[in-house]
Amino acid sequence: MQRIQLLILALILPIALLGQQKTKIKLEDNRTGKMQGAITYLKFPVFRHENATLTADSAVFYENRNVFEAFKNVHINQGDTINIYSDFLTYDGNTKMAHLTSNVRMVDKDNTLTTNTLDYNLGTKEGN
Repeated sequence: MQRIQLLILALILPIALLGQQKTKIKLEDNRTGKMQGAITYLKFPVFRHENATLTADSAVFYENRNVFEAFKNVHINQGDTINIYSDFLTYDGNTKMAHLTSNVRMVDKDNTLTTNTLDYNLGTKEGN
């Protein structure tokens, strides 16, 4: 009986892992950029990751790690219903986690949340 359960688990697990494929952060637009090795320094970048658009005054993009840091006038727009603003953002495209600090404001159609720090999961649309 245990062998059958292990066999079923061995067959299902790879399929479940394929459903959780990581998607790359796409740099859609930037006015100026400077590459130094695997790091790109950007002014006024527009990033897209799945159903979210992320913008800022400047950013440092670590394309190999699928991560970026954004500075000043940070804005996340997700699905035209959630808007998040802050002064600083670290976003990890692999985990879909956004860590926002300084003057954070999250606005949806019914509420506005103001705080100094917000950890927001763009996949589950949950924040702490």
